[in-house]
Amino acid sequence: MARTLVSTSRGTGRRSSTPLENSNAYMISNDERRFALVYTKVHDRLLRPLMAANTPPARLIIRQALKVLHHASLD
Repeated sequence: MARTLVSTSRGTGRRSSTPLENSNAYMISNDERRFALVYTKVHDRLLRPLMAANTPPARLIIRQALKVLHHASLD
């Protein structure tokens, strides 16, 4: 059976979640829950719109923001 190490936000590299008996599920710690929540919000609010910016029709505000970033990177 393979074991996966779950690193915490403190970078200790040890398992902070507790495995449930007779299951492949884990009870996650508050730090892990907080990380998952922040990552989900970042993905939904930032990454998804940025990835969709190249596919028409992207919202005008997204296209304008990407144009500003593009021009700033050229300077």
